[in-house]
Amino acid sequence: MNSGSGTDTTGISTRSLSRNFPDALELLADVALHPTFPQSEIERVRSERLTAVVQEKDDPFSLAMRVLDAALYGPHHTYGYPDSGTTESTSL
Repeated sequence: MNSGSGTDTTGISTRSLSRNFPDALELLADVALHPTFPQSEIERVRSERLTAVVQEKDDPFSLAMRVLDAALYGPHHTYGYPDSGTTESTSL
């Protein structure tokens, strides 16, 4: 099973043997219909994101992409913000 999200998409998927497909599909439906967000997982991901945002400041390409997106789309467009967030948005 896999899940992910981006600027304008979110998806979940699964792979299984054909004999396990009914059970896999049931599990996939349960995940889609009844997601959980344990606080410990939220904090773990928040910490990882904050670390990534700090590390991006040392990467010229990442900095250039942040500036480019903001310049292309402007401060009021969703695409003007990085997928990884900012220190301020991740700390909320």
